[in-house]
Amino acid sequence: MNASAVFSRLEALRYAFAGTITFVLVSLSVGGFVPVGGVLAFDPAEGIAISLALLSGPTAALGVAVGVVVTAAVRSALSLWVVFEAATTFFLGYAAYRLWYVLPNVATGERPTLASARQWLEFVTVTVVAAASSTAILAWGAQVAGRTSFHAIAIETGVTRVLSSLVVGAVLVPVFTRRWDVDAHAKPYRYRSPIDGRSGAFFGAVVVPIWWLVAGAALSVASDIGPRIHPASVAGIVGGPLSPETLAAIGVVGRTAQIVFGAALLAIVLRTYASSDPTTNRSVDEVASTADGAGVNQ
Repeated sequence: MNASAVFSRLEALRYAFAGTITFVLVSLSVGGFVPVGGVLAFDPAEGIAISLALLSGPTAALGVAVGVVVTAAVRSALSLWVVFEAATTFFLGYAAYRLWYVLPNVATGERPTLASARQWLEFVTVTVVAAASSTAILAWGAQVAGRTSFHAIAIETGVTRVLSSLVVGAVLVPVFTRRWDVDAHAKPYRYRSPIDGRSGAFFGAVVVPIWWLVAGAALSVASDIGPRIHPASVAGIVGGPLSPETLAAIGVVGRTAQIVFGAALLAIVLRTYASSDPTTNRSVDEVASTADGAGVNQ
């Protein structure tokens, strides 16, 4: 391993450590502010994953995920569910990092600074798509574990992640880009280009997560409401009263279908993000190394 590779790994560890410390300190000292319970919530710690990942790379998002676990351990609330939640927090930042400058029609071709309206449009779009992906995975996991319904997670966590990431990003990204030279950490962005809106990458990274979150929430609401409907109230619709057992079975079938189809959609999303840059067939590091070796202007 050459000196450059060693330095890169040490830098990655430093960013990961910074992400962990930042999350733990913010979470334990500030906590979360909930304007409207169950619908709107602002959690500063939750909001740092995307900003740090865009500025420092995915290792910073990994550090934030570790921070989720450490914070739970400090609060004596560590569990397998917390570990899964931490994994989706990492994916929140990782997805945003991978989506920057690859989404058609909004990609600016610039490192993230939020210094223009076009950059804000890209930042909002990337945040919404990344939040949809990570929240859909979290909501699916909640169903598999039998913790709560899909729509409960989809609404509360989805809104929290979008709101928190946008508010925190509005502060962190401009401040860090003014006071800290992030050019060295934005290298992969230079070798990306917007993906085709009709491509499989766009389908797996954008269409599937958003469709999964919205349709999954709607089906979850229907599955929860079904068993609570009075049998007589649907008699005129189905041609006769349904027994409570039938209504309960409909709810079970709906939830089972969500879990099965959710597993398939999860596989599509993970496959889309697996190993290669969305705009190439090679990894980000391979693209950067090849371009550098060929003397491409940076």
